[in-house]
Amino acid sequence: MDDITLFRDSLNAVNELVNEATFKFTADGITLEAVDPAVVAMSVLKILPTCFTQYEVGSDINITFNLNYFLDVIKRARKSDK
Repeated sequence: MDDITLFRDSLNAVNELVNEATFKFTADGITLEAVDPAVVAMSVLKILPTCFTQYEVGSDINITFNLNYFLDVIKRARKSDK
């Protein structure tokens, strides 16, 4: 991504409701669907491949992240980082 702030801010919003989420990587982009622990709210985030400078996915894959830890890493990125 040319600008990491959009991704970081989106994850911060999702992290307000859920701590752990599964990202689905497909040729159509990245999708995150997660339900909060109280099963009251559902977060849905879709990032299209056009948001990336380069995006290639050989086969569909699901990866589950702890959003708190993942955001700790993402927050270290500067606006100029890709």
